[in-house]
Amino acid sequence: MDNEFLAGTGEQEATEGLAEAQALFDSARRQLFGVIRDVEGGNAPAVKKLQPLLAELRRATWTIHEERKKQDEERKRELGIVNGYALDLGAAREEIERRLGSLRAAEDPGGVPQQPE
Repeated sequence: MDNEFLAGTGEQEATEGLAEAQALFDSARRQLFGVIRDVEGGNAPAVKKLQPLLAELRRATWTIHEERKKQDEERKRELGIVNGYALDLGAAREEIERRLGSLRAAEDPGGVPQQPE
């Protein structure tokens, strides 16, 4: 199977790759169901077609899974989600300012306190 469409990054490439993988999956699925109908109808030679179709179906399913995973990772990256958590930089800034304010309020008016000797 040619994985040329997996190369590249970005949402557009991932979307195109997912669409191609979905088309491959649909094609293999249609072929597989056609072979199943032939086998159920008593056409024994159709069984020989089954293994390659199952292999193609597995590859297409895996490719779809990987492309969806890439899209999800790209979406999370754009939203600023890291390790399952979104970074709220505004809240972080406010917390830093609050703590700096507490340090300033507690500062000794004479400067840095001297260490005892």
